[in-house]
Amino acid sequence: MKFRAAVMSTALLLALPAQATTVVVDPATGKSGSFEWTNGLGQIDRIDGITDTNNMFFGVNANAGDTISAFLQDCCVAGDQFALFLNGVQLVPTATSTPGGNFNYSFQNIALAQGSNLFNVQVTALAAGFTSGGASYQFSAVTPGVPEPATWAMMLLGFGAIGAGMRHRRKPSVSVSVRFA
Repeated sequence: MKFRAAVMSTALLLALPAQATTVVVDPATGKSGSFEWTNGLGQIDRIDGITDTNNMFFGVNANAGDTISAFLQDCCVAGDQFALFLNGVQLVPTATSTPGGNFNYSFQNIALAQGSNLFNVQVTALAAGFTSGGASYQFSAVTPGVPEPATWAMMLLGFGAIGAGMRHRRKPSVSVSVRFA
């Protein structure tokens, strides 16, 4: 499993455009840490101490039908808000809360596509008087998808056909003759 994750992570990094920086999320364990921004609204520019003013992404490799959950939490100064995007499409949070005025976003069971999936975070509102800030993130481990009913049906039909073939196959006739002199 670790070898598979390492190969998939390397493939993800090689598939990205040169001007993007991607922090790889391990499909087996997930990832948590912090992100920051210094230029006001828009794209974040620092993840876990890695800085890139062009594009910062979280990347995870998956199979079609796999899911992942994410959690974003504002810290320090109340008022910052975020949007989470997957492969360029904005996701709708499944839950939000504002303890102490800090915005928390929960995204549960996000469906992933086959291959590499890129998440990015955009800052959509700032705490009064600030153009920079920080927050934390947490991605769960990838949950494998459940096969569709048609897949199960085809598998059961296949096993049935194999069983029927074994049951009804012709047995070779063997004739033994014994002669005494």
